[in-house]
Amino acid sequence: MVLLVAAGPVTAQEPLPPLLSSGLPGEVTADRLPMPADPDLRLGRNIWQANCQYCHGTGLAGAPKITDRRAWAPRLAAGVEKLFERTKNGFIGAGGAEMPPRGGASSLSDDEIKSALVYMIANSSDGPTAR
Repeated sequence: MVLLVAAGPVTAQEPLPPLLSSGLPGEVTADRLPMPADPDLRLGRNIWQANCQYCHGTGLAGAPKITDRRAWAPRLAAGVEKLFERTKNGFIGAGGAEMPPRGGASSLSDDEIKSALVYMIANSSDGPTAR
């Protein structure tokens, strides 16, 4: 299986301040992030908000916070496919960082997981990624 992430530009209704390499300070909620123009990214945003924001908006249990480019860089270097597999099947990383299978939302389909992952990558990297 090949997972391509070719998200279009993410646009905000109101411009956000430039991101630091460590991301937005404090808890990151969906209302602090750009509203994507792309419908696939909007779907990912909705899934992220309902299922992923609790951990990936705060860094709970070692989760990389959305917008934190520094935390996401080594994960992206491993490849998007590896990220998807770890999200789908669960993973315990170095230092005890924990990703429960399907992010703890067992009802999520593979496509929904991919949508949320693409959304997080679009908000946590310097641009579209294809692996």
